Amino acid sequence: MAYRQYPQYNQWTLVNNATHMPHQNQQLQGSDKGVTLSEIEVLADVDSSIPEYKKKSFRQQWFSGLGLTLRAYAFVTFLVLATNLSIFIWAQKRFGIFSGYGTILQGDCASAKRLNLWLHLCINAFSTLVFLGSNAFVQAYSGPTREEVDVAHRRHRWLHIGVLSFRNMRGIAKRKALICLLLALTSIPFHLLYNSLVFSSLSANKYRVAAVTEDFVSGAYWNITAPSSRWINKAEDDTWAEIQRSAPAYERLSNSDCIKTYSEPFQSTNRNVLLVSTEQNTTNSILWVGEYPRNYDRWYVWMCSRAEGDGPSTSCSPESFLADAAKWKVFDHPVAYCLSETTEEKCSVRFSFDIMIVVLVCNALKLVCMLYILYSFKAEKILASVGDAMSSFITLEDPTTRGICLANKRHLAAFWRQPGFGRQYNSQPGRWHRAVSIKRWLFFTVLMLCSLALVLALQGWGISVLKFRNINPYSLGFGVLDANALVISGNGYNTAGMVLLANVPQLVLSVIYLVYNGLMTSMFLSADFAAFATKPQYLMMTSPCGKQRGTWLLGLPLVVGLCSLSLQTLLHWFVSQSIFAVQILIKEADGFEHAYVSGEFEELANCGYSPLAIWASFAGGSVLALSAFCCALRKYRVGAPPVVSTCSAAISAACHPYYLKDEATVYQQLRWGAMPQPLNPLGHCSIVPAKAFENNNAGPPNAGACYAGLG
Repeated sequence: MAYRQYPQYNQWTLVNNATHMPHQNQQLQGSDKGVTLSEIEVLADVDSSIPEYKKKSFRQQWFSGLGLTLRAYAFVTFLVLATNLSIFIWAQKRFGIFSGYGTILQGDCASAKRLNLWLHLCINAFSTLVFLGSNAFVQAYSGPTREEVDVAHRRHRWLHIGVLSFRNMRGIAKRKALICLLLALTSIPFHLLYNSLVFSSLSANKYRVAAVTEDFVSGAYWNITAPSSRWINKAEDDTWAEIQRSAPAYERLSNSDCIKTYSEPFQSTNRNVLLVSTEQNTTNSILWVGEYPRNYDRWYVWMCSRAEGDGPSTSCSPESFLADAAKWKVFDHPVAYCLSETTEEKCSVRFSFDIMIVVLVCNALKLVCMLYILYSFKAEKILASVGDAMSSFITLEDPTTRGICLANKRHLAAFWRQPGFGRQYNSQPGRWHRAVSIKRWLFFTVLMLCSLALVLALQGWGISVLKFRNINPYSLGFGVLDANALVISGNGYNTAGMVLLANVPQLVLSVIYLVYNGLMTSMFLSADFAAFATKPQYLMMTSPCGKQRGTWLLGLPLVVGLCSLSLQTLLHWFVSQSIFAVQILIKEADGFEHAYVSGEFEELANCGYSPLAIWASFAGGSVLALSAFCCALRKYRVGAPPVVSTCSAAISAACHPYYLKDEATVYQQLRWGAMPQPLNPLGHCSIVPAKAFENNNAGPPNAGACYAGLG
């Protein structure tokens, strides 16, 4: 074993275990009134000025610190709540509420599509801000206090520092855990519903269909009472007179085009259709009439009724007629071609009154929880960052982690079983992925693979359906509602079910981002700690003083945090445009419109999808996964300390400078290195003042040498 030689220590005060500084809230011995060290310091500050190294700069005083960050997030949440409430009141007065829905815009589909796109972009921006604020509060207040860490360490357990972790819920105060849980629970309905607050409505036409002779178009005599059926509705004379007058302007369709067009359950650009037959009839030019769809589960029954006696029980696949479309018959009437009435496609942008109420309640609950946290707990007592924990452990060393100075997060239990046992130092701690447990990496990998595979499977299904209908999947636009791109054929389901279906991906994406953010934060915090071995740097504190660094605003370095935030916002937007709730507004065959809430049909709702947006979601998800894996493959620099990550015990084990500290140590530049022990032949590694390196009282540890710390 090799040992580094050091000069005699003459510049630092020896502090033995019996004379450690008391914790700032520890009661002083011999005090009748139970005066704490914090109270004495307050009294002393009256008579003495604050040391220079403790003074806060203007920026630190007003634009840094955990309390300020949380207040800013609470203010943002209030602004989102105020905006939502204002829009709700304005929309209710401006557009009114009918059957639980309000209409913001009704008209041409191009305008509705543009408005819907921008509204969802704003909604996702608001959702991201609220999500970040809620996440920041849960992360901060799920962090332990020093007392909670000490209790856990005495039981040989450890807690996470500086990262959102539900592991901490067992080790922190029940009140804190309850508030954090409530903040997390209110995020579930928020993400499940917020994106469907505003949705597009599609107009679909009921239509009349008739088999006619070719001379019907030129004004031949007709009598609708003659062609009879037990299961069709008879049209009125004046209606059919109007259809006959308009027939020359109808669009001519071949049999195959007619079958493809009317095999769709929702007709948004076509209405009444005339099946021109090769039959001749001198007494009546209308051979058969009907009105459809009667039921959106079987809207195509008229296409399947080859024989005159066929009824509503007839079932078939309309596409089966395409192979021999020239011989297509309807009620035993051969069809030569079709004449189809074209209509202008109408769309609207609507909002749900019920969803708005739920969103407002969840938003208000989040704000109440945030305000309760701000005014009920002192953020400064929480070890919310790795720097906070280092400062606490340096000031008041933790006896439960002595003798395990090379402890790392993954093998902490083995170190705890043998304190004081010398272990060889490995100067190459490996790659960044070691900052995260194998279980968390496995969970993230499986979650991403399953999510991306499901996206590809649904995309393949959607494209195949559109290609079968001879529609270019990429001509539909980005997030654009189209009657040909609906998830469920037939009647669809109620609006609430479709809203939940459309927003399940949003909830999954939120879970993915939480896991992803935890991975990235753990790796970057671990890399920041490792930098103490190669360069002097100040602690990164939630409430910095003097030259101490402030914490990263978004939990990550600024550029990385902004990229992560932008990617999250875009991904939520892409997903909201990939699959979305749709309400179908039915137009009667005569053109009158109503929504089917009750009556002949139940409420018609569906989910639309957009192939372009799905590809954007897949690309965004791939970028997110690749960014995590690329960071995981980065290497720590040679000479870095063991990977402590966010593990409280591993951080504590590296913070035993013993005699190389004084009151100002935590405000100075620090480094991680080796220092000998007068009472122990084995060396010791710890965070020490950078001055110790300059004065040769500490230095880089030797690769392969054994270090244990004071046992």
